[in-house]
Amino acid sequence: ATLTRRARRLHVGSLPPGISIQLLRDLFNSSLLSAGLTIGGAPDVINDVQMGGEGKFAFIEFRSVREATSALALDGLDLLGRKIRVQRPNDFVVPPLELHAVIIPAGMSAREPQAAHAPLGVLPGAFPGVVPGAMPGGIHAAMAGFGVGVPAYALGGALHPPLPPLPPASVASALNAQALAHAATNNPMQAQLTAHQISRKARRLHVGNLPQGMGITPAMLKQFFNATLMATGLVDPSKPGEPVIDVTINTAGKFAFAEFRCIAEATSALTLNNVELAGRQLRVERPRDYTPVATSVLPDLERAGVVGETPICNMQQIAEHCASGGVPVPLAPTALPGAPYAAPSTALSPGFPAASSVPAAPALVVDASKRVLGLSSMVTDVELNDEEEVRDILDDARTECAKHGPVESLLLLQRGVEVDLAAGLPAADKVIFVKFGSADAAAGAARVLHGKKFDGRLVAASFHSDEQFDALGALPHHAA
Repeated sequence: ATLTRRARRLHVGSLPPGISIQLLRDLFNSSLLSAGLTIGGAPDVINDVQMGGEGKFAFIEFRSVREATSALALDGLDLLGRKIRVQRPNDFVVPPLELHAVIIPAGMSAREPQAAHAPLGVLPGAFPGVVPGAMPGGIHAAMAGFGVGVPAYALGGALHPPLPPLPPASVASALNAQALAHAATNNPMQAQLTAHQISRKARRLHVGNLPQGMGITPAMLKQFFNATLMATGLVDPSKPGEPVIDVTINTAGKFAFAEFRCIAEATSALTLNNVELAGRQLRVERPRDYTPVATSVLPDLERAGVVGETPICNMQQIAEHCASGGVPVPLAPTALPGAPYAAPSTALSPGFPAASSVPAAPALVVDASKRVLGLSSMVTDVELNDEEEVRDILDDARTECAKHGPVESLLLLQRGVEVDLAAGLPAADKVIFVKFGSADAAAGAARVLHGKKFDGRLVAASFHSDEQFDALGALPHHAA
């Protein structure tokens, strides 16, 4: 037990508030068991847990070196909104390879005295007759003299062998589900806090392309979004108050993060992408670190009131979105009152610009048999001369279109390229053509994008055949 103890202990840092010793024990035990990383399928592989720093970190002692090493794969997992750190402690000592799978019972581990740190990483008494610090050839020679092999990974200076494969998403989901269930059973107030921490990434949106030089503050942006969402009915009618609970703006004032009180309202607010504010079209999208919550915790999150429901986003849609791993929720524009996604002109605080309405576009004719969509007015002649600008526009177009389903490819003809209209090709000057994975996805994107403004220009959507797309692809073009 003494020889392996320092290799059976791990330091776990950056713990979220409210984590107890029992919960931490349960979380690690269940995650290793679910991943098949316990010896013999044992449900309990932890001998001891000690917490310090007012609950900010802990030391976990496992029953074997192998299981401790496997638990290193949990490093960086998101637990209640924080990425936990799982590492070897500073006093880690490489054990003999043949002892890696030796199981030390909890009772024996508890009776072992904590030896002082020995020179060269050798525990006192580990090798009878050998005095630490007086070993010719160092630790490797001493261990070899007693028939003890040194692990190959130790010779290279690494602290542990290659980690076993572990599915981070499934383990993180299991950890969060258990944390929520544990809190709900033992502390209702903690359960509410836990639900907010687990769902936070699903309740936050990134707001980019903010107007510059206008002195916009978090409070003003919060007021803008609350007024717009409430006026368009994109709120949960069962919840009193305002949907946006917090807004933070980066120091340069170029982008912000808006946190909503429930997942449904955050999801519905995605329809405000490209809404105008002070003459600029805001980019409203999921943050880069967005991950859908685990379906296993949705019932608990719903009971905690952080799932919600709006006229265009309900529990079933959110559950399907989470189960699919993040396929965008199909948001029906017809559910909105008035012009789709047009932010109303709303009286805000003095000196703060109101949102402008998006004018109506010509009627859209949906062709349900085609999966290629043409989007006009998303690029100008000047932009076509700038390769980097074209790349950014195509990336933006792909991001927007992918919200409605898989996108196979995009193309934009280079400036000056002529098409043969007599051969049945469509007018393609400054038109981005998008080939979707299905006709339903193309139709959904058309209903949302048709009539919206892109940098002050009205976007028009049209449908085309695969053959037309392939023919255009044979001409000089930009692709994404």
